[in-house]
Amino acid sequence: MARNEVTSFLLRLSIYITNETKGEEVLQLTDRAMNLMHVEDNDDHAEIVHDAAGESLLINTITRFKDGESAFEYLRSQSDIESPMMLPDIILLDLLLPNMDGMEFLKNIKSDNRLNNIPVVVLSSCMGKKSIREAYSNGAAGYITKPGDYNQFLIKLAEFSSYWALTSEIPSASID
Repeated sequence: MARNEVTSFLLRLSIYITNETKGEEVLQLTDRAMNLMHVEDNDDHAEIVHDAAGESLLINTITRFKDGESAFEYLRSQSDIESPMMLPDIILLDLLLPNMDGMEFLKNIKSDNRLNNIPVVVLSSCMGKKSIREAYSNGAAGYITKPGDYNQFLIKLAEFSSYWALTSEIPSASID
């Protein structure tokens, strides 16, 4: 995949109710679709997010970028037009990225008046208190550490999706 090429797919949070007489039924929790930007250079970690997509019911569009620079360029290009095609409702951000690291990306987003209302949640293997404190100081809306266990990773992603799609109110992605 080229550096500026993006991949989109659907993410759904699955909730199943088993009824002995009717079999398995799917419960629709919301019709609100979220546009998610995933900034992640590690293909294996991106694939886990993709796997979580197959396990869910909340419909979200996910656009992936492999580095902070191309993700930021995309956001700037979308914020410069009158009717942005696909500004994300939320950004899921790794910190260890090529070209522009996650912390620099976060600072740039939060210093741009057209983009600073987009919540950015860090999803990183960096567990140090300094990284966590710095992310929040620079405007992160949350910080999730990547677990080493695949199933735990899926659980964290399901909890993330559930919180942002069902519990939290997200500002509109449209430019005022």
